[in-house]
Amino acid sequence: MGLSQLASRNGQIPIFAVSASLVEEERTTYMEAGFDGWIPKPINFERLQMLLSGIADEEARRSCLYAPGHWEGGGWFRPTPGWEEGC
Repeated sequence: MGLSQLASRNGQIPIFAVSASLVEEERTTYMEAGFDGWIPKPINFERLQMLLSGIADEEARRSCLYAPGHWEGGGWFRPTPGWEEGC
């Protein structure tokens, strides 16, 4: 059984870390563990919807990419595979 079209665009089913204790300094650890993004608790469901729209919408994902100092809202750690950083 293969991945769905949306999951295939990302190379896998996207996985988000969800916790009240996520810290920016451990970002590399979360990425090495296989997380594609993060969202802190308490969850802002409007923000979560924006993050999840990044599964299929390249522009939405770009707008939610990790940027140093902007940890509190959650986001994607990397662009979709094959994208250029900073697009």
